[in-house]
Amino acid sequence: MTPRWPRVLFWSAVTFCVVMASLPQQPGLPVEHGDKVLHIAAFATLAVLAVLAFPSARIGTIFVGLACLGGLIEVVQSLPMINRDASLADWLADIVTAGAVLIIAEPIRRRYGPGQSRNIGMPKNRRH
Repeated sequence: MTPRWPRVLFWSAVTFCVVMASLPQQPGLPVEHGDKVLHIAAFATLAVLAVLAFPSARIGTIFVGLACLGGLIEVVQSLPMINRDASLADWLADIVTAGAVLIIAEPIRRRYGPGQSRNIGMPKNRRH
């Protein structure tokens, strides 16, 4: 059985991302391309939390869910009442980041995921 805390963290992070993306005033970072940095940080975090929260879910399913979330955020930002700009580049940053993290996470999850030993580095035939 999967512990409950990863799902709570994942859904809390999703809620936080949607709320922050829906604010009329964009939170900014004092760096060039700060908006892209925020997108990359958000979707890297969401991808890691999704893998932890849904250990038996297929990576492709997680990827599609995160891609849809990124698209939804851009649709919300395009609403006139939000007074933000939707950006295909932001959505692509979300997708590329989520995809990269999931590509890295899949072999790790396969090796150390549910039903696998947590004995890192110990050969399978020597586990008890």
